[in-house]
Amino acid sequence: MDIQLPLILKILVFLFCVTAFALVALQLAFLIRFKLLQRRYSRAILATNAGVWEWYPETGRLYASTEFFMQLGFEEKNTQIFKRLAGLFVTRRSHHF
Repeated sequence: MDIQLPLILKILVFLFCVTAFALVALQLAFLIRFKLLQRRYSRAILATNAGVWEWYPETGRLYASTEFFMQLGFEEKNTQIFKRLAGLFVTRRSHHF
């Protein structure tokens, strides 16, 4: 018993498959581009021995690299300094829109 699908359903299945393939291809292209940019950024940071810090305002978390602490003359294990630095970035909720 052979079931024939209507033409419109065959077209929709074809379009779905083409769209899914295109989205996967685009996602892979963006992933490759991201990895290349990440590699370039890492090389630049390592070559300059730069101290890197990053603040995440949503969570209030502060990241600082080892070189960041070395440039300031502190040991990375000194959590008191790290807490004071993190405290500089605390904002009041009333300032957010």
